[in-house]
Amino acid sequence: MKMNFLKSRNQLPLIAACTFLALTLSSCRNNDEDADIDTNKYIELTVHDDSLGKEVTFTGEYTGNIFADLDNNGKIDPNEKLTKNDKDYFYFTATNKKTKIYGEFKSIFTPKSFQNTDLTKYSSLRKVRHAGPGTITVDANNNIEHLSLYNNPNPTFDFSPYKKATTIYYNKGLLEKADFSQNPALEFVDVSNNQLASLTFAKNKNLTRIDCYLNFISEAQMQLTVNSIGNKVPGTVTYIVPYAVNYPNKIDKNVMTKAQVAQMSAKGWDSQYLEFQGENYTIGHGFEGL
Repeated sequence: MKMNFLKSRNQLPLIAACTFLALTLSSCRNNDEDADIDTNKYIELTVHDDSLGKEVTFTGEYTGNIFADLDNNGKIDPNEKLTKNDKDYFYFTATNKKTKIYGEFKSIFTPKSFQNTDLTKYSSLRKVRHAGPGTITVDANNNIEHLSLYNNPNPTFDFSPYKKATTIYYNKGLLEKADFSQNPALEFVDVSNNQLASLTFAKNKNLTRIDCYLNFISEAQMQLTVNSIGNKVPGTVTYIVPYAVNYPNKIDKNVMTKAQVAQMSAKGWDSQYLEFQGENYTIGHGFEGL
C-alpha cells in the first residue's frame, strides 16, 4: 500500500501538468475564435449624459461571443466579454460616452439609455430597433431591411438612406413629416400615432400596407398622399389604415374623404380603420371616409 501511495503521489505533478496543458489549450482555442472577430467592424453606442456611469443594456440576434471595448483601446480584451442578465439583455457599465461593440450580429435593439446607434462600421446588419429618444446613423452601403423606432420625440427623420428597407416602423413619436419616396423596396410602413402633417410616397412598387392613423393629415395633404400611392401590387392584399377611433386621450385628426377612399379603391387599395378599446383594437373593414 505504501508503494502504491508513493507511486500515486509521484504522478501528481504529471497530472497537474496535463491538466494545466488542457486548460491552456482550451483557452487558446477560445482566444483563437475571438481573434477571428474583426475589430474594424463594430457598432458604436452613445449613451445619454444621464446614463454615464450607470449600467446600460441592449440585445439582438447574434452568434459567438460579444465584447464591449470598455477602455476604448480598439482591442478585444478578455475582461470585456459581455454576459446577459435575467431578461436576456447584454449589460455593461457606461464609463465612456461612446462604446464600440464587437461580434457577429444579425439585429440589434437599443433602449432609451442610448442617444445614438452608429452602424456606419457595420453595414451587414439587417434589422435595427430603438426605443425612446435617440438617433440611428448609417451610411449609403447599409443593408437594413427592418427599421423600428418607438416613442421617439424627434420631429424629423431621414428615411432616404434605407434603400433596402422592406419594413419601417416609426410610431408613438412626434414625427411631423415622412417622405418614403427614396425607399423603393418598402412593403410595409407604420407611422401611426405621431404628429404627421404630410406623408409622401413615390416609386414604392412593392408597397402593400400603410398604417398612418392618429395623425394630423389634412384633407389637402391627404390628397397629396393618395396621389403619391401607386396601384395595388398584383396578387397581394393591399390596404391603408388612415383613421382610428376611441384611442385613449387622443382624437385622430386625419381627414380622408369619401372621394379619396374611392380613389384608393380604384387603385386596388382597401381602406380600413381601427376601433380601440383601451390599448387593444379591432379592425373595421370598409372605411367609407369622412
